[in-house]
Amino acid sequence: MLAQILLNLNLIMHKHLLFSYKNPSPLYPNSKRKSKLLKSSLKLLIVLIFNLFSVVALSQPQLVKDINTSNPTTSSSTPSNFIAINETLFFVGSNDTYGQELYKSDGSEEGTVLVKDINPGSNSSFCQNLTNVNGVLYFSAKNGLSGWELWKSDGTKEGTKMVKDIFPGSGPSDLAHFHKTGNLLFFIANDGVHGRELWKSDGSEEGTVLVKDIIPGSGDAFQYSLSINYEFTSSDHELFFKMDDETHGEELWKSDGTEDGTVLIKDINSGISNSNVNSPVFFNGNVYFFANDGISGRSLWKSDGTEGGTIIVKVDLTGGGLIATSNFIYFLGFDNTSGSELWKSDGTNDGTILVKDINPGSNGSYPISLINSNDMIYFSADNGLNGVEVWMSNGTESGTTMIKDIYPGIGTSFPQMLTAIGNDLFFNAKDEDGKQELWKSDGTEEGTFLVKDLRPGEGYSYPSNLTNLNGQLFFAANDGMLGMNFGKAMELRRELI
Repeated sequence: MLAQILLNLNLIMHKHLLFSYKNPSPLYPNSKRKSKLLKSSLKLLIVLIFNLFSVVALSQPQLVKDINTSNPTTSSSTPSNFIAINETLFFVGSNDTYGQELYKSDGSEEGTVLVKDINPGSNSSFCQNLTNVNGVLYFSAKNGLSGWELWKSDGTKEGTKMVKDIFPGSGPSDLAHFHKTGNLLFFIANDGVHGRELWKSDGSEEGTVLVKDIIPGSGDAFQYSLSINYEFTSSDHELFFKMDDETHGEELWKSDGTEDGTVLIKDINSGISNSNVNSPVFFNGNVYFFANDGISGRSLWKSDGTEGGTIIVKVDLTGGGLIATSNFIYFLGFDNTSGSELWKSDGTNDGTILVKDINPGSNGSYPISLINSNDMIYFSADNGLNGVEVWMSNGTESGTTMIKDIYPGIGTSFPQMLTAIGNDLFFNAKDEDGKQELWKSDGTEEGTFLVKDLRPGEGYSYPSNLTNLNGQLFFAANDGMLGMNFGKAMELRRELI
């Protein structure tokens, strides 16, 4: 960016001088005209240099606000659970006055404020499950009276309110797995009568209801366990999920938000045995997932939501991390020939192929953290020579390349939290000095660089919660002085330069 600005500055100055000499003023003799020209050019140069340094300053990561100021050198606000909604970033932060509560930010220090002290005083509301449904923030929180319940917020104190006390009184309703489908919020909850079941909400108390008591009575259709991810995915109007109804084992289900429309799609592994559905993603009218029917082994499946339309795409292929692009799904796939590598599928058997054997042979490169940006796939992988580094793929073997060996040699930089903004990729990575900091890439080796060492000397800042808000990257980082606090990296988007 700096080189481009300097080039533009040089061109502007050249054009200004050229224009002045080609268009001499009749009001001044040559000597006076040259003096006037030099003064005019000097003023322009000063303005351009000022603008140059302003842009450079803005392009550097900067602390937005030190939220917990009780101890200026060690106290941390531990910002987490970032979510961007319209022009606002919501997150959970803490300080010694309010405890852990809901905050919002517009990117300025004065615009970074507590939304509401939900659990008054220094007690914490422990906001979780932050989810955007048509511009409204939904989350779970406790106010000290009602336990963990469903809340919503429009970003104002008055507009932040509990939607419904699902488990009346101080008992927790065990809210989890929030997911937007159409205009509804689906989630798991326990009302103290029906066990942990599927619920929905339209944002009103009367519209927050149990969808179906899948296991009648107080039994739990969804077990309470941090190790279980029910992996909700959806079309425009239907939710797809896996669950065990104690009759068919763990299988693929769907719901349109009605009791009659909440049904088992297919008993893939017949009887009480589990098909072990994982990594469902909706693509081109079907939900794709991995499952085991007890006959063909773990395979790639797809479903149009009907029993007859739930079929194997490719047998003897397991994996995870499915993501959808315009024309393909990409995923970590495993077979006995290549190990764990990058695969893609167009939904057909013949169109489900290995993209590239990144680590040749059966060892596998274990591609993880796949993200899609304009149909370009970014991920982390290990080719067996350079350790785990950042890679990119356009879906072809030749177009699947390591972007940069950040930790040279067999050392691993282990890129994490890959986040695309425009044509740039941001991520957390470790260099040969062991410092885990914020990096940026335009997809080329020379355009991949450390943004800034936010914690000079020993230690590292470990940027986390990387989130795009209207072309700006927001994240939490520990600079070693203010603790884990809230920062942002302001970047000029290319189309604005």
